[in-house]
Amino acid sequence: MFSPNQWGQIVISDIGVLFWTIGLYYSISRFGLFEVFRTYLVPYLWCVAPVTPSQDCMLMSSPGSTTGLS
Repeated sequence: MFSPNQWGQIVISDIGVLFWTIGLYYSISRFGLFEVFRTYLVPYLWCVAPVTPSQDCMLMSSPGSTTGLS
């Protein structure tokens, strides 16, 4: 699936996912699931869910956007 010269990039990506998971776990244990959901996951889903090939979060928030979200 991946070529041998991509091994380093895959390891770095895996480490990034590990740190993200640890940070999310720590945040939930420190602040609670509701607070993390409200301040991190909802805005993330707001930005990711509506993305189609013709739009992205930068387009939706750009000046002069016709979506009404700018």
